[in-house]
This record gives sequence, structure tokens and C-alpha cells, in this order.
Amino acid sequence: MCLASVDYLVRKVVAFFHRSATATAVLMENQKMLEITSHKLIINVAMRWNISMDMLERYLEQQVAITAALLSTEACKNARQLDTLDSKTSLMQKK
Repeated sequence: MCLASVDYLVRKVVAFFHRSATATAVLMENQKMLEITSHKLIINVAMRWNISMDMLERYLEQQVAITAALLSTEACKNARQLDTLDSKTSLMQKK
């Protein structure tokens, strides 16, 4: 998988958390429960040249909490959202 594909998939997952207050709350709960530093996820914007690296580093730092939040029925209310995000997450883990 090329870096552009990984960047695209991570951006989609991060955008989901930025759009959903419920998912963000679940992520924060998971960060506390797993004793992971409670950092916000960074989303890629075209204005900053190094933001993709920052976004990927933050995603990797928070990956366990993100995965737990995505598996939570509270964060993903309908099965379609869960299937879409789960497939993206599993693709990133395989590569």
C-alpha cells in the first residue's frame, strides 16, 4: 500500500472522529481507560507541508484507543459506519 493510500485512509478515520462528538467522547474514554496520553487527532490540511506526518504519528500513537472506539457500538450507531471504518482500519493494519 502506498503512502498516499495510507494517508487517505487515516484522514477518513480522523475525519469521522472530528465529525462525531459521540465518537470523540468514546475515544477520550478509551484513552483514559488504556492510560494513553489524551491527545486530539490531527487531520491533514493542505496549508501545512508536514501535517501528513503529524497526522500519521498521532494516529499510530492513539491506534489502540481508536480501534477500541471504532468497535464501540456507542461510537458507530449503524452497522454501515462500523463496517466501512472497520474495513479501513483492518486494511491499514495489514499493510
